Amino acid sequence: MKQVSDKENELLNITRAVGEKNEQINKLNARILNLTSDVAKTVGFIESLKEEKESVSSKLNEAEDNYARKVEEKEKLEQELNEFKSRELELNSILNSL
Repeated sequence: MKQVSDKENELLNITRAVGEKNEQINKLNARILNLTSDVAKTVGFIESLKEEKESVSSKLNEAEDNYARKVEEKEKLEQELNEFKSRELELNSILNSL
């Protein structure tokens, strides 16, 4: 009878230990799911940032090209303006001499 009681207690303790381990496993599985979800969100965010970076880089290159064209255009217009001023001075000089 004592052996049966000892075996019942041992079985009860093992069953309780298995239940606790299963509970711990379930908690770890839940944490793994949460971490997996967080990693997936992070990967999606990183991909979004990469796309945004490519878009911004493209716009920056476009703006730099546009700026270079505008600087070139400005220099050309300044040169034309200087030529016009020179021509104006020449014409004024001719008019004054008349």
